[in-house]
Amino acid sequence: MFRIFLIFALILTTSFVFCDDDDPIEELGDEVRELLESIEESDEVSENWHKEVRERAEEIQRNLQEILRDAFRERLEDEVEELQERIEEEEEEENEEEVRELRGRIKKIQAALEGDHHKKLRSFIKEYLPEMATILQRLQKENPEEFEETIDNLYEDMEELEELKRENPDMFALAVRAQRHSIRSEILADRYRETKDEALKKQLLESLNIVFDTKIAMQKHEMQHLVRELQELKERLTRKVTNKGKIIQQRFEEMTGQTDFDW
Repeated sequence: MFRIFLIFALILTTSFVFCDDDDPIEELGDEVRELLESIEESDEVSENWHKEVRERAEEIQRNLQEILRDAFRERLEDEVEELQERIEEEEEEENEEEVRELRGRIKKIQAALEGDHHKKLRSFIKEYLPEMATILQRLQKENPEEFEETIDNLYEDMEELEELKRENPDMFALAVRAQRHSIRSEILADRYRETKDEALKKQLLESLNIVFDTKIAMQKHEMQHLVRELQELKERLTRKVTNKGKIIQQRFEEMTGQTDFDW
């Protein structure tokens, strides 16, 4: 439990120092405070209860690390922009030595950003898309330029998937499953073209079936979401139509200074 409370202290301190209104760190701080209150109020001391508290605390810690890492990257990127502006100014003044120094600082920052960029992507691939590692290793040896371009594209895909994971874990799981088997099918197709092995053909067809079924499941999931949104819209419209007279009267009173009402 001591480790958990250290996490709590870190998050609460950070939230007080850095947070703005509606800041994600402030949201984490609120969650920690709620968790602490539940600990103080609870009489439970079971192993399951401790496990639940520990898991929630560790999840908060991971979220905080992600927020701080993104904030650090953003700060470095802002610094690069500022340095580039200074370079333009120094070039106008023909201060070559200062320009060289500023460009050197930019290179160091970009190297740090690229290192973090690759590290984060490798971790994501290892956890969710291990099949991709084989393709990247071969590509790095055979075509370094295409490898770097692929890394950039994968990083963008990873950020989209991570956002999806936060917003819709079920859809994230389906998207990762589809991506994994799409990659696997590409690998199997390459091997089958070379060998015409029937076992590989069977595996390839299985992977293609999984990709198809998973994409259908994703579309059904999206359709259900749209149906729910449409139903909510219908209900809102029905309420407005039903209360037309009241809404117009309230709007009239607001416009004439008799009351405050959100139209």
